[in-house]
Amino acid sequence: MESPTSQINLERIREEMRSRIVSAKDNAISPARFRELREQENTIQERFLERGTKDPEDEERLLEIKVEMLKACATANNLPEFRVLLEELSSAVVQPMDKNKINRWLAHENAHANVAENLGKKFLGYRILFVSDSGEIKAIPFFEYDDTENSSEEILRNDRAILMAPLAYGDGVARSDIEDFNRKTLILRRIRRKES
Repeated sequence: MESPTSQINLERIREEMRSRIVSAKDNAISPARFRELREQENTIQERFLERGTKDPEDEERLLEIKVEMLKACATANNLPEFRVLLEELSSAVVQPMDKNKINRWLAHENAHANVAENLGKKFLGYRILFVSDSGEIKAIPFFEYDDTENSSEEILRNDRAILMAPLAYGDGVARSDIEDFNRKTLILRRIRRKES
């Protein structure tokens, strides 16, 4: 049986996750804006990876993109919080999910996080991004990390391993993961061609 303290702490975490969901839903972005921000982010990342140096203007724009997207995100700092966040997401009828779907999302994102951690990436949190299309809210799970590597090639190799991580854990790979994997593979090939 759980102690009264653990029940209170769990309820406090649930309340916090509900609050984060409400705030993120209120700041949900449109699908068009989401695509636009992702394209800008990808373009900046590609420039950095191909040059091997960071441009201050690009860094400033990346920060602006991150701030805008974080407003539309509910964040969990660890796996237990992420489970509670998904449970609350489901009960908030944003995206009804049974326990199997919650477990699949947990396993999928945790597979990415485990491989990232093993590669030395700095874990920043699990996120649920809210996208609103004609009043319908869609929740997109992901996890965020900072690069710690020194070279573009090393970043790309590690990112590709992270994107394919769910396969090693017996899960499928999301379409967006495959698209990112293919994009990063092309960048890696361009870098290698330049170096030849």
